[in-house]
Amino acid sequence: MARARNTSRRSLVSRLKGRGNRRRRPEGAIRRHAWRGAVAASSLAALIAGVGWAGPSAWVAIRAHDYFVLRDIVVERRGRMSEEAILAAARVRKGMSIWDVDAARVEGALERLPWVRSARVRRELPRRVVLRVREHRPAAIVHLPGVAQPLHYVSASGRVFAPVGLHDGRDFPYVTGFDRDAVQSGTAASGLRAAMLTLRTAARYQDALGTISEVHVDATGELTLLPARPAVPILLGAGDVDATLARVAAVLPGWREFEDTIHSLRGDVDGQVIVRLRAVPKEWGA
Repeated sequence: MARARNTSRRSLVSRLKGRGNRRRRPEGAIRRHAWRGAVAASSLAALIAGVGWAGPSAWVAIRAHDYFVLRDIVVERRGRMSEEAILAAARVRKGMSIWDVDAARVEGALERLPWVRSARVRRELPRRVVLRVREHRPAAIVHLPGVAQPLHYVSASGRVFAPVGLHDGRDFPYVTGFDRDAVQSGTAASGLRAAMLTLRTAARYQDALGTISEVHVDATGELTLLPARPAVPILLGAGDVDATLARVAAVLPGWREFEDTIHSLRGDVDGQVIVRLRAVPKEWGA
């Protein structure tokens, strides 16, 4: 009986040990995987370091080795551009050597695309490349008269970056007062930044001003804002836009019912808002 009990006890211990070993396998597998990765990385480092001693011919052989054939291309993007368009511009394809991926060249090629704000390229040896693309976001549309494609998107920073296509969205405020030469030469840069700042400031007074349809910048830099309703020009001048809009926002709601009689408002005259009428209504006793 004692021998049977001992046998049963040994069987139980064996089963418990077996279970314990099975539970520890994932941890051991992780350690083995990490060890193999470390060995591979060390071997790769040693191989690359050795090329410097072996000379140019060895480096040519390394570049052409199957170990460095590009197998994984990751495109990180968010926006309207397709992965296919990005890869076509980057000219990166599976099967080429990872050493032939010139990160600076690819970034430059991608950043020349109209919608691309910035691009970053990362090589991950031995077979992986990551392309990260950030796009511009339209905040307004600038109208450039006299050109085949007069409408172009503008970013919040005032950068004109892409033409508006036939089927592209147009539900943005319009910016006027510039031409193509001024935009291309850079002389319109400060005016465009002022226009975009004005639109952001006007958004803070949306309850009083409503939706903004257009902001115009004249040759002297003075700004005029046109709400969708009331469709009355608001002359802001070239001074403190925030203070001027605050005054206009305090006055405009009281004039909504007289929209048809208002010619314009001017809010930059000695801290006052001047309302110019088309004609004085008869009921006012004129």
